[in-house]
Amino acid sequence: MNTPAEGMQVGDTPLHIAARTGDCSLVDLLVQLGARINEPNIKGQTALHIAASRGFGDIAQLLLEQEAANDAALRTLVNAMDQDNRTPLFYAAAGGHLPVAQFLLDRGAYIDSWDADESTPLHRAAEGGHLPVAQ
Repeated sequence: MNTPAEGMQVGDTPLHIAARTGDCSLVDLLVQLGARINEPNIKGQTALHIAASRGFGDIAQLLLEQEAANDAALRTLVNAMDQDNRTPLFYAAAGGHLPVAQFLLDRGAYIDSWDADESTPLHRAAEGGHLPVAQ
């Protein structure tokens, strides 16, 4: 379940691929079969990073609900950093995905974290012209 798929350039697992394609039912199936939610690809991105970057709130919710019983695990997943020190909130903000950004914030995402470029999620939202997210 957690073996990177052959030919994938970023070392994605099947869960990463399902999250990237927006297939919530497949994400659910993979999680039920034991896929590790917090498994990073070679860029350090979890399936939550990918779902947040594409605005797939249903997938983000499904992934976070799996960790909801364990507050420490939930906070770890919400604030997991990739190789550029970006959390899922960075990707939601950069993409202008307000519902996903709000969902992550409601679950403890750090709004004042800095990435490798010394930017915050607020910077990313502003750079992308996503005023509703920046507010």
